[in-house]
Amino acid sequence: MDIARVHRDWIGVFKELLKRPKENLAKITEIVHSSRRFLSLMTAGEDSATYTSYSEKIRESVSEILKALIKNIEKREAQKGIYEILDSCRTVREYDYGRILDFYVESAPTSYLVWAVGHVAERWEIGEEEERRVLKKSAVIGQGADSVVGEGAIRIVQTIYEKATKNQKEAVCLLSKLFRMRYIDLYVSKVYPALLKNEASGFATGLVEKVAEVEGFPVLSVAQHMRAEDFKNLPEKTVLEIRRRIKEEKHEQEGIAGLGVLRNNPELFTVEEILGAFSRTDRKQEGLLYNRGVFLVNLLESRVREVTGGGDGGDDGRGGDRDDRDAGNIDTPPCNAENAEEDVDSCSISLTQDARESINTFIRSLQHGTDGTRIQLCRICYILRQDEHKETLLALLSNKNIRVKWNALRSLTKYTLTGTEMEKIAEISKKTTNSKIRHWAEKSLKISEQAGR
Repeated sequence: MDIARVHRDWIGVFKELLKRPKENLAKITEIVHSSRRFLSLMTAGEDSATYTSYSEKIRESVSEILKALIKNIEKREAQKGIYEILDSCRTVREYDYGRILDFYVESAPTSYLVWAVGHVAERWEIGEEEERRVLKKSAVIGQGADSVVGEGAIRIVQTIYEKATKNQKEAVCLLSKLFRMRYIDLYVSKVYPALLKNEASGFATGLVEKVAEVEGFPVLSVAQHMRAEDFKNLPEKTVLEIRRRIKEEKHEQEGIAGLGVLRNNPELFTVEEILGAFSRTDRKQEGLLYNRGVFLVNLLESRVREVTGGGDGGDDGRGGDRDDRDAGNIDTPPCNAENAEEDVDSCSISLTQDARESINTFIRSLQHGTDGTRIQLCRICYILRQDEHKETLLALLSNKNIRVKWNALRSLTKYTLTGTEMEKIAEISKKTTNSKIRHWAEKSLKISEQAGR
């Protein structure tokens, strides 16, 4: 089939096919399936250089095609076509959605029909009684062996739940009842975040307590969506398990979720404990390494702001207030923000020996990661101002990535340079055509020259 020819003569082709829609269901569905991108463009109201004057007629045609398919909804080909149109043409509104819901409730629906009903539930206010019937049917088919049908049924229930209708409590019960391990990705990414956001504290703490008992269950991905006040109500046993998972987690995505838990609950770890956990990051887990670098930068920045009066460090979700438990782990002496050009002042931060060893190990991991992790390394060194990191920053000046190079130069403004090191930076400034590299090179030279007088 020449689909491009069909697109050019869409009206004529379907004028013929819709004369005998029942006999032509397979052909109609095949064309619709092969035209998803075309239909999405035509029905979105966007202009197309090729089909500008054609799009309104296409939209009218799609409505007629959908009506014909709904009339023959008992046929599998029709159910597939209905799904393809509703999935591709999100602005189509004139169709008998009641017929779709009725057939869903009264039949053994295919996966196509189930997912089509998901679109109907999302776009229409379908009425309390109809919702109840749909929930009852979804409860049955959601427990079947077909995982595609089951996932579609769960998504229908969640859509009804999120609309906060009178059937919301029934939807909550169903979502809990329909959970199976094969749907874990859907629950962790969609269902549980919605439930933890909307349900009462008792539900949230009970859910997290339960899943934390399952070895291998991604409890951190769930717990990161808890309200801080709900997290405080967790049993001590559950909190200890979450702490253990954050420290020992080997899976990258779950490790990143652990950072979300820490952001929301900064009292969970001392800074020294955080550094110890970060120092054990696998260098191969580049995403986790990068995100932990960003987290540490934000944590250190918030600590600097606390002592310089630049902010409370906790209103931007990047660090939060700290209690007395970790006050001695990273001690930031008072200092004045002398340079208003910087987004956060840097102060010489004294570290315990354990914290120093942990952060040095973590910095080595960042150095051997990606350009993104090396940029986070520079930002950390800018804040810490530890002399042993200067050689690492100087080595990064040979990096080809422009952002790595100027971030290294920026950090070196906080370190005292020797004559040889100044000559190296002066040469970089002379040769570069990049304004940021030149700016930070000249600034680091100026600061070191002033310090040497």
